[in-house]
Amino acid sequence: MSIIDQNLDDVPDRTNVPAGEQHLVVTKAEVARNKDNTRDQIVVSLAPYDGGDFWPLRQYFPLVDAGHEKYDTYRRMLKDFCEAFGVPIRKGGKIDTEDMVGKDAWVIIKTEEFEGKEKAVVDRYVRPASK
Repeated sequence: MSIIDQNLDDVPDRTNVPAGEQHLVVTKAEVARNKDNTRDQIVVSLAPYDGGDFWPLRQYFPLVDAGHEKYDTYRRMLKDFCEAFGVPIRKGGKIDTEDMVGKDAWVIIKTEEFEGKEKAVVDRYVRPASK
């Protein structure tokens, strides 16, 4: 057995990104199955632009067929995100998740309760970050 001293008694807890206007950056974007394994979705992880030890915020953009009742709603959500974060929309309305990583924007964060715990969520996009 090896005893390793890493002083784990005083490791600071991660906290939620504070509510209010925040400058966020995309740290990860990928296509994955939803938790029910019924459809694909784009999962985007966001973090404060200036860093900090916060729980990542995740945004989910369902990918559904044109016949789905929320087809236009989901497409609008994704388009709003792309416009706010400056993600290029390619010819034919196509996007590449690789183009999302590293993009940043100002957003309004609110706190909601989820499964008995407070969670930071994106309420709306304010504006693209100025370069």
